[in-house]
Amino acid sequence: KLVRLTGSEQNKALGFPYTLVRHPISSCWILVSVMVPHMTLDKAFWALLVFIYIHWVTRYEEQDLLEEYGEDYADYSKTIPPFLPFGYEESGS
Repeated sequence: KLVRLTGSEQNKALGFPYTLVRHPISSCWILVSVMVPHMTLDKAFWALLVFIYIHWVTRYEEQDLLEEYGEDYADYSKTIPPFLPFGYEESGS
């Protein structure tokens, strides 16, 4: 049974990786694509393609999440960075 949580209950229920970044699986894909022992031109090109694809797809995913969860997700997205848990500043401030 799915239960919809709101406010602080939702933040507590998110769990570890989602308190650091909004898209932990995408973050791992980006890291895996650049963390290779020997970076060659073809691997760098692959890493660039992975980053572009994930960045592009994430825009649509975030639109769906905003439609589904509304203001709760908007508040969450203002406080938690999308991919890296550091160097994030809220846009528009």
